[in-house]
Amino acid sequence: MKKSIFLETFFSYLLIIVLVVLLVFLFSANIIRAQYVDSVQRSLGQLAAALRQNFVPLLVAQDDASLGKLVRELEKEIDVRITVIAVDGRVLADSQGDRRQMENHADRPEFILAMQGKPAQFSRVSSTLHRAMLYQAVPIRDNGRTIAVLRLSQFVSEIDRMLIPTRRKIITLLAVLLALALGVAFLYARYLTEPIKRLTLAAHQVAVGDFSPRVRVNRRDELRQLADAFNQMVEQQKMLLESVQRQQLELETILASIGEGLLVLDRDGRIILANQSFKKICRQPECQGRLYWEILRDSRLNDLIKRSLEQREDTRGELDINDCVYLVHVSPLAQERPLIVTFSDVSEYKRLEKIKRDFVSNLSHELRTPLTAIKGFVETLAEESSIQNHNYLEIINRHTERMVNMVKNLLTLAEMEEPRMRLEKKRIDLLQLAENVAVIFAARCRAKNIHLEVTASPGLPAFFGDPFRLEQLFINLVDNAVKYTERGKIAVSLAGRERGIEIRVKDTGPGIAAEHLPRIFERFYVVDPSRSREQGGTGLGLAIAKHIVLLHDGRIEAFSQPDQGTEFIIILPLVPEA
Repeated sequence: MKKSIFLETFFSYLLIIVLVVLLVFLFSANIIRAQYVDSVQRSLGQLAAALRQNFVPLLVAQDDASLGKLVRELEKEIDVRITVIAVDGRVLADSQGDRRQMENHADRPEFILAMQGKPAQFSRVSSTLHRAMLYQAVPIRDNGRTIAVLRLSQFVSEIDRMLIPTRRKIITLLAVLLALALGVAFLYARYLTEPIKRLTLAAHQVAVGDFSPRVRVNRRDELRQLADAFNQMVEQQKMLLESVQRQQLELETILASIGEGLLVLDRDGRIILANQSFKKICRQPECQGRLYWEILRDSRLNDLIKRSLEQREDTRGELDINDCVYLVHVSPLAQERPLIVTFSDVSEYKRLEKIKRDFVSNLSHELRTPLTAIKGFVETLAEESSIQNHNYLEIINRHTERMVNMVKNLLTLAEMEEPRMRLEKKRIDLLQLAENVAVIFAARCRAKNIHLEVTASPGLPAFFGDPFRLEQLFINLVDNAVKYTERGKIAVSLAGRERGIEIRVKDTGPGIAAEHLPRIFERFYVVDPSRSREQGGTGLGLAIAKHIVLLHDGRIEAFSQPDQGTEFIIILPLVPEA
Protein backbone atom coordinates (compact mmCIF):
# COMPACT_ATOMS: atom_id res chain seq x y z
CA MET A 1 0.00 0.00 0.00
CA LYS A 2 1.04 3.59 -0.48
CA LYS A 3 1.09 6.06 2.35
CA SER A 4 -1.96 4.52 3.85
CA ILE A 5 -3.69 3.63 7.05
CA PHE A 6 -1.28 0.66 7.44
CA LEU A 7 1.79 2.89 7.48
CA GLU A 8 0.07 5.46 9.65
CA THR A 9 -0.97 2.79 12.15
CA PHE A 10 2.41 1.07 12.16
CA PHE A 11 4.41 4.27 12.56
CA SER A 12 2.05 5.42 15.30
CA TYR A 13 2.74 2.22 17.22
CA LEU A 14 6.47 2.59 16.41
CA LEU A 15 6.53 6.11 17.81
CA ILE A 16 4.68 5.10 20.96
CA ILE A 17 6.93 2.07 21.55
CA VAL A 18 10.14 4.04 20.99
CA LEU A 19 8.97 6.76 23.37
CA VAL A 20 8.04 4.19 26.00
CA VAL A 21 11.40 2.42 25.62
CA LEU A 22 13.31 5.69 25.93
CA LEU A 23 11.31 6.69 28.97
CA VAL A 24 11.85 3.29 30.59
CA PHE A 25 15.59 3.43 29.86
CA LEU A 26 16.02 6.95 31.24
CA PHE A 27 13.81 6.28 34.24
CA SER A 28 15.49 2.97 35.13
CA ALA A 29 19.04 4.34 34.57
CA ASN A 30 18.34 7.29 36.82
CA ILE A 31 16.82 5.09 39.52
CA ILE A 32 19.74 2.63 39.41
CA ARG A 33 22.29 5.45 39.46
CA ALA A 34 20.52 7.17 42.36
CA GLN A 35 20.36 3.91 44.29
CA TYR A 36 24.03 3.19 43.53
CA VAL A 37 25.10 6.72 44.58
CA ASP A 38 23.10 6.30 47.79
CA SER A 39 24.83 2.98 48.40
CA VAL A 40 28.26 4.54 47.81
CA GLN A 41 27.39 7.39 50.16
CA ARG A 42 26.43 4.90 52.88
CA SER A 43 29.62 2.91 52.26
CA LEU A 44 31.73 6.08 52.52
CA GLY A 45 29.95 7.01 55.75
CA GLN A 46 30.57 3.59 57.26
CA LEU A 47 34.18 3.62 56.05
CA ALA A 48 34.82 7.10 57.47
CA ALA A 49 33.36 6.10 60.84
CA ALA A 50 35.63 3.06 60.93
CA LEU A 51 38.82 4.92 59.93
CA ARG A 52 38.63 8.16 61.92
CA GLN A 53 40.08 6.70 65.14
CA ASN A 54 43.23 5.68 63.25
CA PHE A 55 44.13 9.34 62.86
CA VAL A 56 43.74 10.43 66.52
CA PRO A 57 47.31 9.55 67.71
CA LEU A 58 48.97 11.25 64.76
CA LEU A 59 46.78 14.35 65.16
CA VAL A 60 47.54 14.58 68.86
CA ALA A 61 51.26 14.18 68.10
CA GLN A 62 50.91 16.66 65.18
CA ASP A 63 52.96 14.35 63.01
CA ASP A 64 51.96 15.67 59.58
CA ALA A 65 54.43 13.53 57.67
CA SER A 66 53.12 10.31 59.18
CA LEU A 67 49.58 11.58 58.65
CA GLY A 68 50.23 12.09 54.93
CA LYS A 69 51.85 8.69 54.62
CA LEU A 70 48.87 7.06 56.35
CA VAL A 71 46.26 8.58 54.07
CA ARG A 72 48.16 7.50 50.95
CA GLU A 73 48.50 3.94 52.22
CA LEU A 74 44.81 3.76 53.10
CA GLU A 75 43.80 5.08 49.65
CA LYS A 76 45.68 2.22 48.00
CA GLU A 77 43.68 -0.24 50.10
CA ILE A 78 40.19 1.26 49.77
CA ASP A 79 40.54 3.22 46.48
CA VAL A 80 39.01 6.33 48.02
CA ARG A 81 40.47 9.81 48.31
CA ILE A 82 41.13 10.72 51.92
CA THR A 83 41.49 14.23 53.28
CA VAL A 84 42.17 15.32 56.89
CA ILE A 85 41.13 18.89 57.69
CA ALA A 86 42.04 20.86 60.81
CA VAL A 87 39.32 22.59 62.80
CA ASP A 88 40.40 25.93 61.35
CA GLY A 89 39.96 24.63 57.79
CA ARG A 90 43.57 23.93 56.92
CA VAL A 91 44.21 20.71 55.02
CA LEU A 92 46.50 18.57 57.17
CA ALA A 93 46.76 15.68 54.71
CA ASP A 94 45.36 14.62 51.33
CA SER A 95 45.91 11.33 49.54
CA GLN A 96 45.87 12.85 46.04
CA GLY A 97 47.21 16.38 46.44
CA ASP A 98 49.84 18.55 48.13
CA ARG A 99 48.24 19.91 51.28
CA ARG A 100 50.46 23.00 51.17
CA GLN A 101 49.02 24.04 47.80
CA MET A 102 45.41 23.43 48.79
CA GLU A 103 43.20 26.30 49.89
CA ASN A 104 41.47 26.53 53.22
CA HIS A 105 38.39 24.23 53.44
CA ALA A 106 36.58 26.13 56.20
CA ASP A 107 33.84 27.16 53.74
CA ARG A 108 33.21 23.67 52.42
CA PRO A 109 29.65 22.63 53.24
CA GLU A 110 30.61 19.11 54.28
CA PHE A 111 33.26 20.53 56.66
CA ILE A 112 30.79 22.95 58.22
CA LEU A 113 28.20 20.23 58.85
CA ALA A 114 30.81 17.83 60.21
CA MET A 115 32.04 20.47 62.67
CA GLN A 116 28.43 20.79 63.83
CA GLY A 117 28.30 17.06 64.41
CA LYS A 118 25.75 16.46 61.59
CA PRO A 119 26.03 13.92 58.74
CA ALA A 120 27.82 15.57 55.84
CA GLN A 121 27.08 14.04 52.44
CA PHE A 122 27.49 16.13 49.28
CA SER A 123 27.96 15.73 45.53
CA ARG A 124 29.72 18.67 43.89
CA VAL A 125 32.63 19.67 41.67
CA SER A 126 35.98 19.66 43.48
CA SER A 127 37.65 23.09 43.58
CA THR A 128 41.06 21.39 43.61
CA LEU A 129 40.60 18.67 40.97
CA HIS A 130 37.77 20.35 39.04
CA ARG A 131 35.81 17.09 38.73
CA ALA A 132 32.43 15.97 40.10
CA MET A 133 32.87 14.04 43.36
CA LEU A 134 30.92 12.50 46.23
CA TYR A 135 31.94 13.72 49.70
CA GLN A 136 31.45 12.13 53.11
CA ALA A 137 32.81 14.02 56.15
CA VAL A 138 32.87 12.95 59.86
CA PRO A 139 34.40 14.68 62.89
CA ILE A 140 37.48 13.14 64.59
CA ARG A 141 37.07 13.40 68.35
CA ASP A 142 39.47 12.98 71.27
CA ASN A 143 38.09 13.06 74.78
CA GLY A 144 34.79 14.50 73.51
CA ARG A 145 36.50 17.28 71.65
CA THR A 146 36.61 17.65 67.83
CA ILE A 147 40.25 17.85 66.84
CA ALA A 148 39.83 17.46 63.03
CA VAL A 149 37.51 16.37 60.22
CA LEU A 150 37.99 13.25 58.13
CA ARG A 151 36.61 13.55 54.59
CA LEU A 152 36.31 10.68 52.14
CA SER A 153 35.53 11.38 48.49
CA GLN A 154 35.07 9.45 45.30
CA PHE A 155 34.81 10.57 41.64
CA VAL A 156 31.30 10.49 40.19
CA SER A 157 32.80 9.39 36.88
CA GLU A 158 34.01 6.26 38.61
CA ILE A 159 30.46 5.53 39.65
CA ASP A 160 29.22 6.06 36.07
CA ARG A 161 32.01 3.81 34.82
CA MET A 162 30.95 1.08 37.18
CA LEU A 163 27.34 1.45 35.95
CA ILE A 164 28.26 0.91 32.29
CA PRO A 165 27.79 -2.91 32.37
CA THR A 166 24.43 -2.49 34.04
CA ARG A 167 23.33 0.04 31.42
CA ARG A 168 24.45 -2.26 28.65
CA LYS A 169 22.30 -5.04 30.06
CA ILE A 170 19.32 -2.66 30.28
CA ILE A 171 19.86 -1.47 26.71
CA THR A 172 20.12 -5.07 25.47
CA LEU A 173 16.94 -6.04 27.27
CA LEU A 174 15.05 -2.99 26.00
CA ALA A 175 16.31 -3.60 22.45
CA VAL A 176 14.92 -7.13 22.56
CA LEU A 177 11.63 -5.85 23.93
CA LEU A 178 11.57 -3.11 21.26
CA ALA A 179 12.08 -5.64 18.47
CA LEU A 180 9.33 -7.86 19.85
CA ALA A 181 6.98 -4.90 20.27
CA LEU A 182 7.65 -3.70 16.73
CA GLY A 183 6.98 -7.18 15.38
CA VAL A 184 3.72 -7.34 17.27
CA ALA A 185 2.82 -3.82 16.10
CA PHE A 186 3.56 -4.75 12.48
CA LEU A 187 1.42 -7.88 12.67
CA TYR A 188 -1.42 -6.05 14.44
CA ALA A 189 -1.36 -3.13 12.00
CA ARG A 190 -1.48 -5.60 9.14
CA TYR A 191 -4.27 -7.52 10.85
CA LEU A 192 -6.16 -4.26 11.42
CA THR A 193 -5.73 -2.79 7.92
CA GLU A 194 -6.01 -5.92 5.76
CA PRO A 195 -9.85 -5.84 5.80
CA ILE A 196 -9.74 -2.14 4.97
CA LYS A 197 -7.42 -2.90 2.03
CA ARG A 198 -9.82 -5.56 0.77
CA LEU A 199 -12.77 -3.19 1.21
CA THR A 200 -10.91 -0.54 -0.78
CA LEU A 201 -10.14 -2.92 -3.66
CA ALA A 202 -13.73 -4.13 -3.68
CA ALA A 203 -15.01 -0.53 -3.68
CA HIS A 204 -12.84 0.25 -6.73
CA GLN A 205 -14.34 -2.73 -8.56
CA VAL A 206 -17.86 -1.59 -7.69
CA ALA A 207 -17.01 1.94 -8.85
CA VAL A 208 -16.21 0.65 -12.36
CA GLY A 209 -19.44 -1.36 -12.52
CA ASP A 210 -18.38 -4.78 -11.22
CA PHE A 211 -20.85 -5.79 -8.50
CA SER A 212 -19.47 -9.32 -7.97
CA PRO A 213 -16.88 -8.73 -5.18
CA ARG A 214 -17.81 -9.55 -1.58
CA VAL A 215 -15.63 -8.95 1.49
CA ARG A 216 -15.45 -11.57 4.24
CA VAL A 217 -13.92 -10.59 7.61
CA ASN A 218 -13.37 -13.23 10.32
CA ARG A 219 -13.72 -10.78 13.16
CA ARG A 220 -16.37 -9.63 15.58
CA ASP A 221 -15.64 -5.91 15.75
CA GLU A 222 -16.73 -2.81 13.82
CA LEU A 223 -14.76 -3.90 10.73
CA ARG A 224 -16.99 -6.97 10.50
CA GLN A 225 -20.04 -4.71 10.67
CA LEU A 226 -18.51 -2.44 8.01
CA ALA A 227 -17.83 -5.40 5.70
CA ASP A 228 -21.37 -6.74 6.16
CA ALA A 229 -22.82 -3.27 5.48
CA PHE A 230 -20.62 -2.96 2.36
CA ASN A 231 -21.78 -6.35 1.04
CA GLN A 232 -25.40 -5.41 1.68
CA MET A 233 -24.91 -2.05 -0.06
CA VAL A 234 -23.33 -3.72 -3.12
CA GLU A 235 -26.22 -6.18 -3.33
CA GLN A 236 -28.76 -3.35 -3.14
CA GLN A 237 -26.82 -1.33 -5.71
CA LYS A 238 -26.79 -4.32 -8.04
CA MET A 239 -30.55 -4.76 -7.68
CA LEU A 240 -31.11 -1.03 -8.14
CA LEU A 241 -28.94 -0.94 -11.26
CA GLU A 242 -30.77 -3.91 -12.73
CA SER A 243 -34.07 -2.19 -11.99
CA VAL A 244 -32.89 1.06 -13.57
CA GLN A 245 -31.59 -0.78 -16.64
CA ARG A 246 -34.88 -2.63 -16.95
CA GLN A 247 -36.85 0.60 -16.62
CA GLN A 248 -34.56 2.32 -19.10
CA LEU A 249 -35.08 -0.49 -21.60
CA GLU A 250 -38.83 -0.26 -21.10
CA LEU A 251 -38.68 3.52 -21.50
CA GLU A 252 -36.63 3.24 -24.69
CA THR A 253 -39.11 0.69 -26.03
CA ILE A 254 -42.05 2.94 -25.18
CA LEU A 255 -40.39 6.02 -26.67
CA ALA A 256 -39.52 4.12 -29.84
CA SER A 257 -43.14 3.01 -30.20
CA ILE A 258 -44.56 6.52 -29.78
CA GLY A 259 -45.60 7.97 -33.12
CA GLU A 260 -45.33 11.55 -31.87
CA GLY A 261 -42.00 13.33 -31.73
CA LEU A 262 -40.70 13.65 -28.17
CA LEU A 263 -37.99 16.02 -26.98
CA VAL A 264 -36.63 16.58 -23.46
CA LEU A 265 -34.66 19.81 -22.90
CA ASP A 266 -32.62 20.97 -19.94
CA ARG A 267 -32.77 24.50 -18.53
CA ASP A 268 -30.20 25.69 -21.10
CA GLY A 269 -32.13 24.37 -24.08
CA ARG A 270 -29.84 21.37 -24.61
CA ILE A 271 -31.44 18.12 -25.78
CA ILE A 272 -31.39 15.44 -23.07
CA LEU A 273 -33.53 12.90 -24.87
CA ALA A 274 -35.08 12.57 -28.33
CA ASN A 275 -37.05 9.61 -29.66
CA GLN A 276 -36.87 8.15 -33.17
CA SER A 277 -40.03 9.92 -34.30
CA PHE A 278 -38.50 13.33 -33.56
CA LYS A 279 -35.30 12.38 -35.39
CA LYS A 280 -37.41 11.51 -38.43
CA ILE A 281 -39.30 14.79 -38.15
CA CYS A 282 -36.19 16.95 -38.07
CA ARG A 283 -34.17 14.55 -40.28
CA GLN A 284 -31.26 14.58 -37.83
CA PRO A 285 -29.97 11.14 -36.71
CA GLU A 286 -27.91 12.60 -33.85
CA CYS A 287 -29.68 15.11 -31.60
CA GLN A 288 -28.71 14.32 -28.04
CA GLY A 289 -26.42 16.86 -26.40
CA ARG A 290 -27.09 19.58 -29.00
CA LEU A 291 -29.08 22.79 -28.57
CA TYR A 292 -32.63 22.56 -29.86
CA TRP A 293 -32.30 25.68 -32.04
CA GLU A 294 -29.42 24.01 -33.88
CA ILE A 295 -31.87 21.28 -34.94
CA LEU A 296 -35.02 23.34 -35.55
CA ARG A 297 -34.53 26.98 -36.43
CA ASP A 298 -38.02 28.38 -35.98
CA SER A 299 -38.86 31.57 -34.10
CA ARG A 300 -42.31 30.25 -33.15
CA LEU A 301 -40.74 27.29 -31.34
CA ASN A 302 -38.41 29.69 -29.53
CA ASP A 303 -41.40 31.78 -28.44
CA LEU A 304 -43.30 28.73 -27.14
CA ILE A 305 -40.32 27.47 -25.11
CA LYS A 306 -39.51 30.93 -23.77
CA ARG A 307 -43.11 31.55 -22.70
CA SER A 308 -43.32 28.14 -21.03
CA LEU A 309 -40.11 28.78 -19.07
CA GLU A 310 -41.16 32.25 -17.97
CA GLN A 311 -44.76 31.41 -17.02
CA ARG A 312 -44.08 27.81 -15.89
CA GLU A 313 -47.17 26.57 -17.69
CA ASP A 314 -48.06 24.52 -20.76
CA THR A 315 -47.94 26.26 -24.14
CA ARG A 316 -49.19 25.09 -27.53
CA GLY A 317 -48.71 26.16 -31.09
CA GLU A 318 -48.43 24.97 -34.69
CA LEU A 319 -45.21 24.68 -36.66
CA ASP A 320 -44.52 23.95 -40.32
CA ILE A 321 -41.60 21.50 -40.51
CA ASN A 322 -40.48 19.98 -43.80
CA ASP A 323 -43.85 20.56 -45.53
CA CYS A 324 -45.80 19.08 -42.61
CA VAL A 325 -47.86 20.78 -39.91
CA TYR A 326 -47.15 19.79 -36.29
CA LEU A 327 -49.03 20.66 -33.12
CA VAL A 328 -46.27 21.47 -30.60
CA HIS A 329 -46.95 21.09 -26.87
CA VAL A 330 -44.36 22.45 -24.42
CA SER A 331 -44.74 21.30 -20.82
CA PRO A 332 -42.36 22.31 -17.98
CA LEU A 333 -41.50 19.84 -15.24
CA ALA A 334 -41.14 20.80 -11.58
CA GLN A 335 -37.55 19.75 -10.92
CA GLU A 336 -34.54 21.67 -12.28
CA ARG A 337 -36.73 23.28 -14.98
CA PRO A 338 -36.52 20.65 -17.78
CA LEU A 339 -39.05 20.84 -20.61
CA ILE A 340 -41.02 18.15 -22.42
CA VAL A 341 -41.78 19.07 -26.03
CA THR A 342 -44.09 16.88 -28.15
CA PHE A 343 -44.68 17.14 -31.90
CA SER A 344 -48.01 15.76 -33.19
CA ASP A 345 -48.45 15.52 -36.96
CA VAL A 346 -51.75 17.24 -37.80
CA SER A 347 -51.07 17.61 -41.52
CA GLU A 348 -53.85 15.21 -42.52
CA TYR A 349 -56.24 16.83 -40.06
CA LYS A 350 -55.39 20.27 -41.44
CA ARG A 351 -55.85 18.98 -44.98
CA LEU A 352 -59.25 17.53 -44.16
CA GLU A 353 -60.17 20.67 -42.27
CA LYS A 354 -59.28 22.76 -45.30
CA ILE A 355 -61.30 20.43 -47.55
CA LYS A 356 -64.27 20.73 -45.20
CA ARG A 357 -63.88 24.49 -44.95
CA ASP A 358 -63.65 24.84 -48.74
CA PHE A 359 -66.63 22.53 -49.17
CA VAL A 360 -68.76 24.52 -46.73
CA SER A 361 -67.69 27.79 -48.30
CA ASN A 362 -68.28 26.61 -51.85
CA LEU A 363 -71.57 24.93 -50.94
CA SER A 364 -72.77 28.06 -49.14
CA HIS A 365 -71.93 30.20 -52.13
CA GLU A 366 -73.70 27.78 -54.45
CA LEU A 367 -76.80 27.56 -52.24
CA ARG A 368 -77.14 31.29 -51.70
CA THR A 369 -78.18 32.03 -55.29
CA PRO A 370 -80.96 29.40 -55.65
CA LEU A 371 -82.22 30.14 -52.14
CA THR A 372 -82.45 33.82 -52.95
CA ALA A 373 -84.35 32.94 -56.12
CA ILE A 374 -86.71 30.60 -54.25
CA LYS A 375 -87.38 33.27 -51.65
CA GLY A 376 -88.17 35.82 -54.32
CA PHE A 377 -90.57 33.52 -56.16
CA VAL A 378 -92.26 32.52 -52.89
CA GLU A 379 -92.84 36.16 -52.03
CA THR A 380 -94.24 36.77 -55.56
CA LEU A 381 -96.54 33.76 -55.35
CA ALA A 382 -97.72 34.84 -51.90
CA GLU A 383 -99.01 38.11 -53.37
CA GLU A 384 -100.95 36.32 -56.12
CA SER A 385 -102.07 33.12 -54.34
CA SER A 386 -105.38 32.47 -52.76
CA ILE A 387 -105.93 32.41 -49.02
CA GLN A 388 -106.02 28.61 -49.16
CA ASN A 389 -102.40 28.39 -50.46
CA HIS A 390 -101.10 31.31 -48.44
CA ASN A 391 -100.33 29.19 -45.34
CA TYR A 392 -98.25 26.75 -47.38
CA LEU A 393 -96.30 29.56 -48.98
CA GLU A 394 -95.70 31.10 -45.52
CA ILE A 395 -94.19 27.79 -44.31
CA ILE A 396 -91.99 27.58 -47.42
CA ASN A 397 -90.91 31.19 -46.92
CA ARG A 398 -90.05 30.62 -43.23
CA HIS A 399 -87.90 27.59 -43.94
CA THR A 400 -86.27 29.31 -46.89
CA GLU A 401 -85.41 32.24 -44.62
CA ARG A 402 -83.93 29.79 -42.11
CA MET A 403 -81.79 28.21 -44.83
CA VAL A 404 -80.64 31.63 -46.02
CA ASN A 405 -79.57 32.53 -42.49
CA MET A 406 -77.81 29.21 -42.14
CA VAL A 407 -75.88 29.81 -45.36
CA LYS A 408 -74.92 33.29 -44.17
CA ASN A 409 -73.66 31.90 -40.87
CA LEU A 410 -71.72 29.15 -42.62
CA LEU A 411 -70.07 31.75 -44.82
CA THR A 412 -69.26 33.83 -41.75
CA LEU A 413 -67.67 30.83 -40.02
CA ALA A 414 -65.72 29.88 -43.13
CA GLU A 415 -64.47 33.44 -43.40
CA MET A 416 -63.33 33.54 -39.76
CA GLU A 417 -61.58 30.17 -40.05
CA GLU A 418 -59.45 31.29 -42.93
CA PRO A 419 -55.75 31.56 -41.91
CA ARG A 420 -55.59 34.82 -43.82
CA MET A 421 -58.44 36.26 -41.76
CA ARG A 422 -57.46 39.64 -40.27
CA LEU A 423 -59.51 41.74 -37.86
CA GLU A 424 -60.08 45.41 -38.62
CA LYS A 425 -59.31 46.69 -35.15
CA LYS A 426 -60.31 50.13 -33.91
CA ARG A 427 -60.77 51.90 -30.62
CA ILE A 428 -64.23 50.88 -29.35
CA ASP A 429 -66.58 51.94 -26.57
CA LEU A 430 -68.01 48.52 -25.66
CA LEU A 431 -70.77 50.03 -23.52
CA GLN A 432 -72.05 52.08 -26.47
CA LEU A 433 -71.79 49.02 -28.70
CA ALA A 434 -73.84 46.93 -26.25
CA GLU A 435 -76.48 49.66 -25.93
CA ASN A 436 -76.81 49.85 -29.73
CA VAL A 437 -77.42 46.10 -29.86
CA ALA A 438 -80.03 46.43 -27.08
CA VAL A 439 -81.94 48.90 -29.25
CA ILE A 440 -82.10 46.26 -32.01
CA PHE A 441 -83.84 43.78 -29.68
CA ALA A 442 -85.98 46.29 -27.80
CA ALA A 443 -89.15 45.55 -29.79
CA ARG A 444 -88.82 41.77 -29.45
CA CYS A 445 -88.20 42.12 -25.73
CA ARG A 446 -91.27 44.29 -25.25
CA ALA A 447 -93.35 41.80 -27.22
CA LYS A 448 -92.29 39.00 -24.85
CA ASN A 449 -92.43 41.29 -21.77
CA ILE A 450 -88.70 40.80 -21.11
CA HIS A 451 -86.62 43.49 -19.43
CA LEU A 452 -83.26 43.97 -21.27
CA GLU A 453 -80.67 45.74 -19.12
CA VAL A 454 -77.16 46.97 -20.08
CA THR A 455 -74.76 48.10 -17.28
CA ALA A 456 -71.04 48.87 -16.97
CA SER A 457 -68.71 49.40 -14.02
CA PRO A 458 -67.23 52.90 -13.54
CA GLY A 459 -64.00 53.58 -15.37
CA LEU A 460 -64.53 50.93 -18.04
CA PRO A 461 -61.48 51.16 -20.32
CA ALA A 462 -61.78 51.57 -24.06
CA PHE A 463 -61.14 48.40 -26.07
CA PHE A 464 -59.08 47.96 -29.22
CA GLY A 465 -60.83 45.43 -31.46
CA ASP A 466 -62.96 44.75 -34.53
CA PRO A 467 -66.27 46.64 -34.01
CA PHE A 468 -68.19 44.62 -36.64
CA ARG A 469 -67.22 41.26 -35.15
CA LEU A 470 -67.82 42.39 -31.57
CA GLU A 471 -71.22 43.72 -32.50
CA GLN A 472 -71.93 40.34 -34.09
CA LEU A 473 -70.85 38.73 -30.79
CA PHE A 474 -73.34 40.80 -28.77
CA ILE A 475 -76.11 40.18 -31.35
CA ASN A 476 -75.65 36.38 -31.30
CA LEU A 477 -75.60 36.18 -27.49
CA VAL A 478 -78.55 38.52 -26.94
CA ASP A 479 -80.52 36.89 -29.78
CA ASN A 480 -79.91 33.47 -28.21
CA ALA A 481 -81.10 34.80 -24.82
CA VAL A 482 -84.24 36.45 -26.30
CA LYS A 483 -85.20 33.27 -28.22
CA TYR A 484 -85.16 31.03 -25.16
CA THR A 485 -86.37 33.45 -22.45
CA GLU A 486 -90.14 33.65 -22.01
CA ARG A 487 -90.24 35.96 -18.98
CA GLY A 488 -87.98 37.79 -16.60
CA LYS A 489 -84.99 39.76 -17.84
CA ILE A 490 -81.74 39.67 -19.77
CA ALA A 491 -78.74 41.40 -18.16
CA VAL A 492 -75.69 42.50 -20.12
CA SER A 493 -72.90 43.74 -17.83
CA LEU A 494 -69.38 44.99 -18.56
CA ALA A 495 -66.58 45.37 -16.01
CA GLY A 496 -62.90 46.14 -16.07
CA ARG A 497 -60.57 43.41 -14.82
CA GLU A 498 -56.81 43.19 -14.42
CA ARG A 499 -55.44 43.59 -17.96
CA GLY A 500 -58.84 42.79 -19.50
CA ILE A 501 -62.60 43.37 -19.78
CA GLU A 502 -65.26 40.96 -18.52
CA ILE A 503 -68.59 40.70 -20.36
CA ARG A 504 -71.54 38.83 -18.85
CA VAL A 505 -74.81 37.99 -20.62
CA LYS A 506 -77.33 36.41 -18.24
CA ASP A 507 -80.94 35.40 -18.87
CA THR A 508 -83.78 33.84 -16.88
CA GLY A 509 -84.61 31.19 -19.44
CA PRO A 510 -85.06 27.41 -18.97
CA GLY A 511 -81.33 26.79 -18.48
CA ILE A 512 -79.14 24.02 -19.88
CA ALA A 513 -78.48 20.60 -18.39
CA ALA A 514 -74.91 19.85 -17.33
CA GLU A 515 -74.40 17.14 -19.98
CA HIS A 516 -75.06 19.67 -22.77
CA LEU A 517 -72.78 22.48 -21.57
CA PRO A 518 -69.47 21.10 -22.99
CA ARG A 519 -70.96 20.94 -26.52
CA ILE A 520 -73.06 24.10 -26.86
CA PHE A 521 -70.30 25.87 -28.84
CA GLU A 522 -70.20 23.13 -31.49
CA ARG A 523 -71.69 23.81 -34.91
CA PHE A 524 -75.33 22.77 -35.38
CA TYR A 525 -75.50 21.49 -31.80
CA VAL A 526 -78.81 22.41 -30.19
CA VAL A 527 -80.06 21.40 -26.76
CA ASP A 528 -83.72 21.09 -27.88
CA PRO A 529 -83.92 20.55 -31.69
CA SER A 530 -87.71 20.93 -31.91
CA ARG A 531 -87.68 24.22 -29.98
CA SER A 532 -84.75 25.45 -32.03
CA ARG A 533 -86.64 24.82 -35.25
CA GLU A 534 -89.65 26.67 -33.90
CA GLN A 535 -87.45 29.69 -33.07
CA GLY A 536 -85.71 29.58 -36.45
CA GLY A 537 -82.29 28.84 -34.97
CA THR A 538 -79.42 27.57 -37.14
CA GLY A 539 -77.21 26.10 -34.38
CA LEU A 540 -74.30 28.29 -35.46
CA GLY A 541 -74.71 31.42 -33.34
CA LEU A 542 -72.66 30.27 -30.36
CA ALA A 543 -70.00 28.74 -32.61
CA ILE A 544 -69.63 32.13 -34.34
CA ALA A 545 -69.51 33.88 -30.95
CA LYS A 546 -66.71 31.60 -29.77
CA HIS A 547 -64.69 32.20 -32.94
CA ILE A 548 -65.02 35.97 -32.50
CA VAL A 549 -63.77 35.72 -28.91
CA LEU A 550 -60.83 33.50 -29.94
CA LEU A 551 -59.89 35.94 -32.72
CA HIS A 552 -59.53 38.58 -29.98
CA ASP A 553 -57.34 36.18 -27.88
CA GLY A 554 -60.10 35.88 -25.27
CA ARG A 555 -62.09 33.07 -23.76
CA ILE A 556 -65.81 32.32 -23.32
CA GLU A 557 -67.54 30.07 -20.79
CA ALA A 558 -71.14 29.12 -20.09
CA PHE A 559 -72.70 28.45 -16.69
CA SER A 560 -76.24 27.13 -16.35
CA GLN A 561 -78.62 24.94 -14.40
CA PRO A 562 -82.10 23.78 -15.45
CA ASP A 563 -84.84 26.32 -14.63
CA GLN A 564 -82.27 28.84 -13.33
CA GLY A 565 -81.22 30.56 -16.53
CA THR A 566 -77.93 30.68 -18.40
CA GLU A 567 -74.93 33.00 -18.06
CA PHE A 568 -72.16 33.53 -20.64
CA ILE A 569 -68.88 35.05 -19.39
CA ILE A 570 -66.39 36.49 -21.88
CA ILE A 571 -62.89 37.70 -20.94
CA LEU A 572 -61.23 39.95 -23.54
CA PRO A 573 -57.60 40.91 -22.85
CA LEU A 574 -56.59 44.53 -23.33
CA VAL A 575 -54.03 44.98 -26.10
CA PRO A 576 -52.10 48.12 -27.09
CA GLU A 577 -53.41 50.03 -30.07
CA ALA A 578 -51.58 49.31 -33.30
